[in-house]
Amino acid sequence: MTITISDLENKLKEATINNRVVITDLPFLSSEVQQMLLKINNDTRIIVKSSQVTRQEEEVILKGEVTIIDFTLPDVTFHFKIAEEKVELFTQISVAQSIPISLGVTKFNLNDVVIEINTQSNEKQKAILSGNIKLEEQTINLTRDLLGEKIFNGNIPTFSLKNLLSILCRTSVEIPGFSDVTIQDAHININFSSKSTPINLWANVNNFGRLHLLTQKYEDSWEYIGIFSLPDEWRLSSISNVFSIFDQLIFKNPKLTVSSVTDPRVSILNEDSQTTTISVVEGLYFSGILQMEGLGLELIRGLFNISEIPIGGLIGQNLAETKFETKFDQTLTVFGINFNDAGIILQVEPFIVGFQLSTIVQIQRDQLPFSGGIQLQQTGASYSLAMRGIWENPFGLPMLDIENVLLQFQTNPDPKLAVAGDISFGDDLRVSVICQFTSSGVPDMLRGQLDGELSISRLIKVFTGISIPEGFLDVFISNVLVYIVANPLGALIDGTQYPFGFRVHGLMHAYGIEATSQVSIEENGISLDGQMAPIIVGDILKIYGATTEQGPKLIYRATVEQPFLFQLDAGIQVLGATLNTHILVKQDGFEFSFSAKIFNAFEASIVAQGTGELNQGNFYIRASMHNDMIEYVNTQTRKILQETASTADSRVSQAQTEISNLEQQLTSLNEQLTGRETEISNAKSVAENALQQAKNVENKCGEALQHLQNAKDELEGQLQNAKQSLDDTIKRLEKELRRLITNPGRIFDLRQLIDRTKDLISDLKNKISEAAVAITRATSELEDAVRAVAEAGEHLKNILPPELDPIYLSIKAAIEAAKLSLATLRTELEILKVVAGKSVQIVTFIQSNGIDSLFDVSKISFEGNIQSVGSGQVSLSMDISFMNTTQTIAIDFNFQDQISGVKNLANKLIESLT
Repeated sequence: MTITISDLENKLKEATINNRVVITDLPFLSSEVQQMLLKINNDTRIIVKSSQVTRQEEEVILKGEVTIIDFTLPDVTFHFKIAEEKVELFTQISVAQSIPISLGVTKFNLNDVVIEINTQSNEKQKAILSGNIKLEEQTINLTRDLLGEKIFNGNIPTFSLKNLLSILCRTSVEIPGFSDVTIQDAHININFSSKSTPINLWANVNNFGRLHLLTQKYEDSWEYIGIFSLPDEWRLSSISNVFSIFDQLIFKNPKLTVSSVTDPRVSILNEDSQTTTISVVEGLYFSGILQMEGLGLELIRGLFNISEIPIGGLIGQNLAETKFETKFDQTLTVFGINFNDAGIILQVEPFIVGFQLSTIVQIQRDQLPFSGGIQLQQTGASYSLAMRGIWENPFGLPMLDIENVLLQFQTNPDPKLAVAGDISFGDDLRVSVICQFTSSGVPDMLRGQLDGELSISRLIKVFTGISIPEGFLDVFISNVLVYIVANPLGALIDGTQYPFGFRVHGLMHAYGIEATSQVSIEENGISLDGQMAPIIVGDILKIYGATTEQGPKLIYRATVEQPFLFQLDAGIQVLGATLNTHILVKQDGFEFSFSAKIFNAFEASIVAQGTGELNQGNFYIRASMHNDMIEYVNTQTRKILQETASTADSRVSQAQTEISNLEQQLTSLNEQLTGRETEISNAKSVAENALQQAKNVENKCGEALQHLQNAKDELEGQLQNAKQSLDDTIKRLEKELRRLITNPGRIFDLRQLIDRTKDLISDLKNKISEAAVAITRATSELEDAVRAVAEAGEHLKNILPPELDPIYLSIKAAIEAAKLSLATLRTELEILKVVAGKSVQIVTFIQSNGIDSLFDVSKISFEGNIQSVGSGQVSLSMDISFMNTTQTIAIDFNFQDQISGVKNLANKLIESLT
């Protein structure tokens, strides 16, 4: 039913009984409005006494005395109007008296109190009580929603946090690390509905982000909790430079909580009116979400795939003792290993980023318990995740234990987990070894490295049960790498296959042997295998391995089965032979022996013994020749002796004939040499005469040219004088012309003088032309003479002296060769005459005893340094019988020219005859 403003006025008057109107019972107000009014007045009806109803345009006004919210107010005006066929009410009531309220421990009067009630449809229905309090020098307006809880809200433009806490809690607040903080644009919420009367405040704080301050009553005391929600770029060094070391760390959602109380369960009213429960401790507490980067935290992120974790801790009065801690709720797993009780500690002084954890690591059949952590310091990472006790017999190898076992971590370049420890090599010598876990599975190899050298004798004493054998040669290994392989099939690491067991790799250098070596260490002894580089000594010795490009294989054994063996398995090229053999290494040097055809000639048995450094190739060779050479020497020597004896006389005659021919040849050559000298001398004399004649002609031509030039110069001078005389005469004639007109005779004389001068000038010009032609001709003749001198000089220069003349030199060389051949033949002739005299004995012996009895060799040998015998030029020692006389004879022998050696032997035998 539609109601008009007049109807509203009438109804309101009708509701007035005894000058009283019960507003909460007005029938034209909706039940919603009636309930609202009752709630405002604590479910008590609102009665207007001494009421007056008036109308002002579109409003109906009700005035009178009202008791509302325990206030009796004498003059209150209620406004009624109609909107959208509904009756709306609004009023604004000023309260003269103050309302006493408490903010924490401090009491205040709420002044200038105003109650505003509005049910108009164009605004949100509201019932607000507002008033002002004096906070130090500031007037703070507080409002309360009369439809809600007994909660006041207000805004504080700026205030000292220290002073505010003193007002609320009567507490002197000292926040460690920074001075007083000024809050800005604060919103305060005071809940008088709660028993603890919590006061919440939210404000901005320069450099400290957003502050949420809670003060409330705990039994008989007022306490505070302040939470600073810091910007992400905030750093702990904002509190003090003591924390500057943490500036390299990144914390998301960092918070500082300052509290005067410890409470595991505190209800916090957020700005969005939602309630959360937190735990606080007394003091200044920092918390945030730590990002796993900076100061080495990448190690943890890389290993455990953790990018961030909440962390926090108290900041005490001594800032340097600050620690931030956190615990991982879950078990951490990396490379199949579970880590328990894991947590992180950030410590200021001494600076440490600590990572605490414990685990049991299983490697093959061994279970290794570890506890401790990783400390990431400015100088690097240190590991204290140690194993209790000793890792006995790793991988089931009984000859060794590993001490000081640690669990190590690595993230660069790839995440790795490693177990490391020390192997004792005796005498305080330890080698650190490590086995790494990767994503591929459980490690099956420990490896380490030793600076310096390691002796085989040390390995035998420390790790085996055998005694140092007799004749033991100790060797040392440098660049030592230690490997302990668990897999019986070996392990393939970085492309290299490592066999099962305990091994030491390195570079062995001893006795001139340098080899990459692998040592196998077992309970029953030591086995060393190595590979050398080839040894080459010029063209006489080459020691190599499976191929000529590889070096020999080194074998070293000191075991129960082989008390001692030290040798090289090698291919050798020596004395022209190629063979495979063993070079034994002994206390007094090196030795190898073989039987083979040497120098591609004869079979021999060779023993080579070396001293000093093997790579120098200082071998002494002892060779015993076999029957094939003995037979060759016997056959060829007998043949040469027989031929020499039977042809001795004819060879004498032949030598004499050759000598005679050479003497005649030498005479002819000497004549040719003298003739060539004469020819050179004559040619030189002719060339010198020709040169002198050419020079004479040159001198004459020069003199003639000079004479002509002088004459021409003289004529040119006369011509110039004549021209000048003619000019003078003409000028004089011009000057005296008027005077001469009266003297005709004088004019005639001058005319004749001029004509004679012109004739003289013409004559002189002709003579000068003739002289120029003569000079040109003389110049050409002089040039021809100069060329003739040059040609004659070049011809003389081309005539070489005898000592440079090729023909002369060739004749002289032929003479020297002939003289040398003649001297040789004369020496041979004398020898042949002697041989011819002794050959009778050989011929007679052969006739009586036969050729086989003439000569017989039973033994042939040679020895010497490889440098002296290696090329095949040796000194042979022979045990022989010659014409029934036994002797030992030495001869120079070249395996590259064998017959010359046999001839040398035959000559020696003949010379030995008397």
